[in-house]
Amino acid sequence: MITVTRETENSDPSLVWICHHKRRTIVLSGSHLQTSNQLENPDSQHEWTRMYDCKKFNIGIAVGRRGTLGRNRPLHANLTTFSASFLLLLSNSNHSIRYVAELYRHSRSSRQPTLLLPVRLNSSLLMLTNSVHETIPHGAHGRAKFISDDLVAGWALNANWSGFKMPTSLERKLESALQSRLSRSTLRRVEEPHPSTLIDFSSNDYLSLSSDPRVRERFLQILKESESILGSGGSRLLDGNTPTHYNLERRLQSFFGAPAALLFNSGFDANVSIFTTLPQPGDFILIDELIHASVWDGIRSSRASSSIRKFKHNSIVSLKDQINSIIAANDGVRNGDNSIFVAVETLYSMDGDFAPLREIVEAVENSLPKGNGHVIVDEAHATGIYGPQGRGMVALLGLEDRVTVRLHTFGKAMGSNGAIVLASPLIRSYLCNYARPLVFSTALSHSSIISIGCSFDMLENGVAEELAEALQRVGRRFLLTLIPALRSIPPYLLSLPESLLAGSLREDSLISPIIPILTTLPRPLAASLQKRGYLARPITYPTVPKGQERVRVCMHAKNTDQEVDGLAEALITWAKEQGIAGHPEAKL
Repeated sequence: MITVTRETENSDPSLVWICHHKRRTIVLSGSHLQTSNQLENPDSQHEWTRMYDCKKFNIGIAVGRRGTLGRNRPLHANLTTFSASFLLLLSNSNHSIRYVAELYRHSRSSRQPTLLLPVRLNSSLLMLTNSVHETIPHGAHGRAKFISDDLVAGWALNANWSGFKMPTSLERKLESALQSRLSRSTLRRVEEPHPSTLIDFSSNDYLSLSSDPRVRERFLQILKESESILGSGGSRLLDGNTPTHYNLERRLQSFFGAPAALLFNSGFDANVSIFTTLPQPGDFILIDELIHASVWDGIRSSRASSSIRKFKHNSIVSLKDQINSIIAANDGVRNGDNSIFVAVETLYSMDGDFAPLREIVEAVENSLPKGNGHVIVDEAHATGIYGPQGRGMVALLGLEDRVTVRLHTFGKAMGSNGAIVLASPLIRSYLCNYARPLVFSTALSHSSIISIGCSFDMLENGVAEELAEALQRVGRRFLLTLIPALRSIPPYLLSLPESLLAGSLREDSLISPIIPILTTLPRPLAASLQKRGYLARPITYPTVPKGQERVRVCMHAKNTDQEVDGLAEALITWAKEQGIAGHPEAKL
């Protein structure tokens, strides 16, 4: 029999229990846990076998006293959220152990399923362990239906449990950070993928080149004829500078009409390299507030990291204000000795809107007439889709000679991987010497280089242009179907950004393949779409700012009219199922 007494003379505001189980004494409190093999003189310090700091080791306290856990009584807890690393239940009754397991399973009826798994240690000890290191939902202790009076439940540590390893300081800190994200519904996961028959409205394969049989046939043909397929042999500065790599670089330099070109393993590596190396001491960096994370990582490591400023998204007024503020306060910029770098994307990946690129370039040129203003343009989501032969928005607007650096990536519409930086020979040489992701990374494999070349074959032979036209058509069809139906839907359930509404109805307007469906319920909406056969993913904080949650829809050239119409219908049907369609005054 387990006996329980309460230590009443204790200044600790948390509950303190002394549990006597056979010849074992366990003291539970809000700050410490002690175990002793002797019932006599439990206060004798030399007889305590172990003493654990509950806060240090992430041990919570949630205990039930004998006689108080009767029918329909809640399991007492002085923690509102169970977030400790482990839970041990001491009991001399199998019935009690079985009950506790059911008690925690009971919480599955809540919106958040229980994540604890029962593991039997011995006949009187049960551990509920969190196998995926996540916080138990608030209220997971539930209410009892049947329970024996001899149950004592607590967050505790069995000092004689051989094989238990106390988490290290690093493990506690990492788990605490992950649990914090879980509690805020911001925990990310990379889990085992499962084959899907869902219609793709999620991937960034905008031109559907990754599944195009013409690209596949061309790729396999060249692989068969190529002497080198696997690996590259080293970095570009060593044995990775093969004729295959060099020839592709020269081909892309000519294709884009650039003074020089330099291959990178990814757009992320390229952006980090550009912004880590090019800004010099005394320079300033102005970035659109929605710029990609890779730019942020680069500028934080740059020699101008203390001179970073943001301007409001796509706002020329805000950009000019920031430039003028820097000029007014800095003699070096005013006399042309120091530079201002302006970082923008031509098409933004989460909002699906285009930068006013011509106006940005003109604002920089007019404000900095000494030539110390440098616009760096990321064309990651525009490559292959816009401009002559898919050369991007810079080429479409004829701004090739007025921007300092262009970045094109191959992992999206091009259906491959890697990136190319287009700049002057001087900048290319500087990157070759100082860009650490280039200097210290093995170059792209031969098979990747061949894949990139096959994708550009499609740009040059006109196939990609046909696909880009099909992409524009299905995107416009989707918007023209959805926009009228949204008039009867409360905007907090479904809405589109104003930037998409403004030009989507004009025949001559460019349609973005990225269409964010703004909603306060991104996860339920995405789940509903998947049940109806459509794959579109929820995008939440911290990927987008709080209050701007959405389901991001990505159009593809191979999406059919039937698929596009079905997606629009599924969105409206979901909104109507909420029971408030047509009533803008309704609230969640």
